[in-house]
Amino acid sequence: MPLNILDQYNPALVIDPERGKRFFRVLSILLPVYFGLFYLGIINYQAILSLSVIALVYIFFRAYLWAFLILVIPSLTLGQFIYYEIKPGWIYNISLGEIFIILVLIIFFLDLYLNKKTASLKLDLITLSLLGYLIFSLYSVTWAEDLRLFIAGTKITAYSFLAYFLAANLIDNKKKFELFMNGLAVTVFILSLQTFYKLYQLGFSLDFFTNRSLITIPLGAIALSSAILSFILPLIFAYSLSLKQAKKYIFLAVFSLGVLAIILPMGKAALLSLSLAMFILFLRLKSNKKILIYLFGFLALFLAVFFSQYLMGLFERIASVFTDSNSKFRIFEFRVDWKIIKDYFWTGVGSGQQPIFYRRLIHPEYGEFVNNFFVQGLIDLGIFGGIIIISLIRFITLKVKRMFSLVLEKDYFLLSGLVAGLAAAFINGLVEVTFFALPYAVIFWTILGSFNFLNQDYAIDD
Repeated sequence: MPLNILDQYNPALVIDPERGKRFFRVLSILLPVYFGLFYLGIINYQAILSLSVIALVYIFFRAYLWAFLILVIPSLTLGQFIYYEIKPGWIYNISLGEIFIILVLIIFFLDLYLNKKTASLKLDLITLSLLGYLIFSLYSVTWAEDLRLFIAGTKITAYSFLAYFLAANLIDNKKKFELFMNGLAVTVFILSLQTFYKLYQLGFSLDFFTNRSLITIPLGAIALSSAILSFILPLIFAYSLSLKQAKKYIFLAVFSLGVLAIILPMGKAALLSLSLAMFILFLRLKSNKKILIYLFGFLALFLAVFFSQYLMGLFERIASVFTDSNSKFRIFEFRVDWKIIKDYFWTGVGSGQQPIFYRRLIHPEYGEFVNNFFVQGLIDLGIFGGIIIISLIRFITLKVKRMFSLVLEKDYFLLSGLVAGLAAAFINGLVEVTFFALPYAVIFWTILGSFNFLNQDYAIDD
């Protein structure tokens, strides 16, 4: 009989009756060592706590690492509320999602080494490309000007690689993937509620969309939240088509909340990318097209009745897409980008260093990332960064094509949802900061890695 409900997702798990005894023997050795090191000032209480958590998870929960990974995306909605002082004046902010990734990584490789499971390691060309980008990012420290910015920029690349690698290796069957999708639905629900609450806090002011980049929720700027939702929502809708009636309606309700959370801030890029994604999904649907028509019809009616001022503002915002000040600034920003690329064509300015150049060339207080993932890669790592990004796009395309050739008919709509989501991510990433924002990067690469369960052929020669 399974130890608990999670055991059904690990049918090969063998419960070791001696595990508890071993734990207490290890604990009786470690506790005196911990207290001795703490007393001598060699390590602090945070290090002791971290080591203890790692030991506990390894002993009791290493078979459930996939469950910790599933918690990564929902926990990102809590924001970076954990602080660690590297040295006086240098505070490192970290989210619970990042901690989960680090924890899973350590236990995963401990288990791989101690139990000699290296033969089961799953790799593909996407993994190797992300690793190559990470290695070159690390090497760029040799010409980076600012160490803090280097760490901030490189950790995004590192978490992108880890998120994809761990998801591809741990989300390896349909039951785990179903729980993963439930986690995505929870994420959409939380982000939507946070968006609505922020609108309420602002007294339903129209500033809610005129200052989208300055208005924040725990995850980050409202603009970033909208970009994340535009990527996840096609997956949520496509997945709902395979569910039974009760659960299907729950997912459709969550989908509707997510759409409203994108419409109300009136982000042009998020709305455009979501519209394109849902149009792609609509074309691929067969007998379920009426569901999508009725759903968007209801949302349009709801907005017209309760949020008419926002609906009119949305139409005006779309009509002025090429003439408003924000669009003009983006054009100026891209001219600055081109100058930086020409000056640092071969090696780039170094991982995370680009904000320094924006402060020099645009404004002393403007240190944002580039609103285009491909241009960001070119600026950071030069022509080599650009080549790796193009390679990643190609390998993702090949991976999805292979999945379509392997999946059963019941998974066709699910994979179509991924295609629609990828289209939204690509469009949004050309005009917004997405893949180089830590929450978006973790969510995107974790989702993409999780879909590898549809493709059991992990040979390097993709």
